[in-house]
Amino acid sequence: MAHMKIATWNLESINRLTPRREDEFHRTMKKIEPDVWVLTETWTDFKPLPGYELVAQSSEARDLNPERRWVSIWARSSLTYEQCTIQRQPDRMACCRIEQPGQRDMVVVGTVLPWPSDKLWPGATGFCNALADQASDWRRLQETNDTSSFLVAGDFNQAIPYQPWYGSKQAAKALQVQDLVCLTPGNDPLTGKPRIDHFCVKSDGPRTPVLRHVDTWEIPLLAGKPITDHSGVYIDLDVG
Repeated sequence: MAHMKIATWNLESINRLTPRREDEFHRTMKKIEPDVWVLTETWTDFKPLPGYELVAQSSEARDLNPERRWVSIWARSSLTYEQCTIQRQPDRMACCRIEQPGQRDMVVVGTVLPWPSDKLWPGATGFCNALADQASDWRRLQETNDTSSFLVAGDFNQAIPYQPWYGSKQAAKALQVQDLVCLTPGNDPLTGKPRIDHFCVKSDGPRTPVLRHVDTWEIPLLAGKPITDHSGVYIDLDVG
């Protein structure tokens, strides 16, 4: 079985990227060293570490400053990859296919789904509408890459399963009807709070990627304050 480590982290780019803050991000990223980074709320010129290449990035968004992006996907330079086209919500999603010689390729979608006060997709109804829109693209990408494993990662802004104050029951139910298996349900063991950053894989019977390990890491502090308001999470997968 081929082994792949993938991490996702929301960098809270609404706050300015100072040199000291960037150093703290890099110091932590060096400890994780996944094969693929799915970064959310990031910047156009932010790079995880040397040895990674930008694989796919969401388009400029009308609700962000030009130097910010909702999603960027970075992969180790040693990997072979191809960017995939996002037709629905290219400002909130990015996608690539990671090629694995002798093994199944993996299509990786990075996403940011709406939060309750999202002005473009407000409330639980807005979440469900945005999800339906994105999911139509997920199905298209699965159909056009039907021999590949399929994974969606990023900031879902939703506890899975639902917990009060972390999304909505309506949104959680809408996610459940997708043909995906959440690999990161429940609470973050470090904070005790529900996770809202997730990895979900296509349910594909015996060909579904096998989760070997899931873990998180402490949010670094700078001058006594967290450098971001999100914990990161990574998974180790066997993909055959």
